[in-house]
Amino acid sequence: MEKTNVQPHVIVDLGKRKKKYINDLKNGCGKLMTEVDVAVEHARSTLPDADKNKAVVPIVILYRQKKKRKGGSLPFSPLNPLNLLRF
Repeated sequence: MEKTNVQPHVIVDLGKRKKKYINDLKNGCGKLMTEVDVAVEHARSTLPDADKNKAVVPIVILYRQKKKRKGGSLPFSPLNPLNLLRF
């Protein structure tokens, strides 16, 4: 069995971004695309000379955090009719 020199993956975590920036990234332009290009060039510069001409495929991670639920009323408010059922 031959041993191959496997390079680590290039993972770019862009975090939570606006939909406009995500759509620009899908079209191949915008601020996020420049961040991905910088990450790919940084990864390419760390490769050995023999592998510099190989294609580097970035893995882009975008995520959305769940919105925290805000309580509408106080749980022990005297005006809350459900408090009468607790006793």
